[in-house]
Amino acid sequence: MKNRNVLFIPAVATLSLFLMGCPKTKNVVPPVDDETQSSVQASYVNYLVSDIEMLASFMGEAQEQNHFYNPVDAIQIYNTPVLSPNGGARAVSFNHQLCKDGRVRHGTIYLKYVVAPEYPNARYMRAYKFDAHIEFSGDYSVDDYNINLNVDDGGYFTIVNTLPSEAYSPASTKLTWKIDGKLKFTHLTDPRKNMTWEGHWTKTLNNTNSTLVVSSPTNAINWYKAEVSYAGTSMGTIPLANSDGVIESKTFNMKINSERPLTRDFQCTPDPILGVKNNGNNGMTATISE
Repeated sequence: MKNRNVLFIPAVATLSLFLMGCPKTKNVVPPVDDETQSSVQASYVNYLVSDIEMLASFMGEAQEQNHFYNPVDAIQIYNTPVLSPNGGARAVSFNHQLCKDGRVRHGTIYLKYVVAPEYPNARYMRAYKFDAHIEFSGDYSVDDYNINLNVDDGGYFTIVNTLPSEAYSPASTKLTWKIDGKLKFTHLTDPRKNMTWEGHWTKTLNNTNSTLVVSSPTNAINWYKAEVSYAGTSMGTIPLANSDGVIESKTFNMKINSERPLTRDFQCTPDPILGVKNNGNNGMTATISE
């Protein structure tokens, strides 16, 4: 077995997947053609995961009708929230619709949570003790990939608020969340391009102290003005062409350093999905095994 230790940033920057500024074109599925693309493939599956998490973040603030991923045709499928004193579920659905970020989505993504009686506000992502898991309808897809939890040893995706106490000051405490999951990305037409992802991230709302983002601890987060960052580890499998041009499944391991995290600045561009950058030249490294 040989390991390719790939310094992530140069390849990604040149291919407009993780960018230092405001990109002009949307992030696209990278080709699977050479060694350099291995790092891009790994970053692409991480990007898809961060999109899932951001859509869930809107649901976690009861904003499932107003988010970055609304359909271009403005035909929003409404799902009545299931709410009770002990928990609830929210959902966002699509019907083969082109969305504002340039991707085509279909199916439903669900956010489900349990609320302890002593922490009634834990139904919101901003609140202490928020603990939610994400589920998908069987047909949920983004572009060419069906996204599901059908991993051999059990899939899951969870988001947990890490506030140390119920009372906090946005001026001095940044909101953070633990994101853990194991997902499968099944290509709709070519099984050779299937991917898997397992990750353990910390998400930080970098500008928690902005009153345009968090006007008070009890008000919803304004994600449209947010700058968030991700740090942690991920691993999985990605498609990669060998020296003969044959697409094979390769394993990858990636670390995103907390000192130079992956940052998504949603004020960067009128189409906020495109505002992706990395802070520094040594923020991410990946190992591809063959």
